[in-house]
Amino acid sequence: LERRLKQRAEQSPKWDNEALARLSYPKDAPDPVIQSDLVRRLIELAETKGLTVLNFEFPDVARGKEISEIGVLLRFKGQPRGLVDLLKEIEQFPKPLSVKSVESSKSGADFTVVLSIVAFRLEA
Repeated sequence: LERRLKQRAEQSPKWDNEALARLSYPKDAPDPVIQSDLVRRLIELAETKGLTVLNFEFPDVARGKEISEIGVLLRFKGQPRGLVDLLKEIEQFPKPLSVKSVESSKSGADFTVVLSIVAFRLEA
């Protein structure tokens, strides 16, 4: 078993520090700075897609030994097409984001959408 685990570890792709640094926020970036940056970018993007931002929250950070998840919660109002376009644009962010949850409800002619989104910070 030990030999198999060692072989698997050797075969699995290795992430170098440079690649991880490009894909995550730096270790010394404060939580509120990352969250504010995410909210600012997401609001600007949402408005270009015809969505109105109702409010946002900064949930607690999920801290890990190597990677932490820094999240934001945003509530939008608008048409479903705007949400679809927003989600497509989120895939193009310079640093990867993870959409943790999407909740929607009909509100008159529009929809209200709640997105929980996280970015990653390198801790090691």
